[in-house]
Amino acid sequence: MTEAAARGSRPTAPTPASGAAGSSPTLIALIAAAAFFMEILDATIITPAIPEIARSFGTTPVAVSTGISSYLITVAVFIPASAWLSDRFGARNVFSCAIALFTVASVLCGMSETLTEFTSPASCKESAAR
Repeated sequence: MTEAAARGSRPTAPTPASGAAGSSPTLIALIAAAAFFMEILDATIITPAIPEIARSFGTTPVAVSTGISSYLITVAVFIPASAWLSDRFGARNVFSCAIALFTVASVLCGMSETLTEFTSPASCKESAAR
């Protein structure tokens, strides 16, 4: 017999902490929408910029598309991985780390001077986005 049954009362469900971000569905939706917007904006900006990026790196647009390809392959790998990570470490922790990693990788992509420097953070960015 459980303690609640012994006292003659029903057990109560845990309540969310007051004032926590988890208690506001609107805030959660806005944060998720902002994250998706960042990812879509990032993907939308990079594709038409391929010729300029190639000129900047002194290479061909076809070579720069390797960065785009690594970006898309990383999407395919990290979609299922993000679900597992969220189950293991908690969605809030994974999301926070993903936003931080995405931001750092974006800065590194912006500072890159070679195609290799560009491609590695681009993959990291997409893994964080998922």
